[in-house]
Amino acid sequence: MRRPTPTGKRWQNDALRRRLSLAAGEAQSHRADAAVQRVLALLSDENLASEAAHAPSPEGFELECGVLEQVWEDPRVYNRRGQLERQGVTVEQVEVETTVAGKTFRRTRLRVGF
Repeated sequence: MRRPTPTGKRWQNDALRRRLSLAAGEAQSHRADAAVQRVLALLSDENLASEAAHAPSPEGFELECGVLEQVWEDPRVYNRRGQLERQGVTVEQVEVETTVAGKTFRRTRLRVGF
């Protein structure tokens, strides 16, 4: 038979659960913000100029980005894409399939065109 939990103990458990929930929410927010910052770093003028200088094609290039799908519609990424479009640079999300040992893997890449 279970002993009833004292009210004070229940209050402490509830407070601990609330703090853990808040901490988990903050951690998720930090991860999302870090993902946005990664994509914005890829789309920075300096990085794009550097990648364009080494690109095999004069029309554009593709960049690998594991978090692209998660942050593609984020307002900061959306605004940066708009800035680049006004400068004549197209940025689009492209899904690439690779087959290795009979298994198909899908990855999302960032295609940049001039």
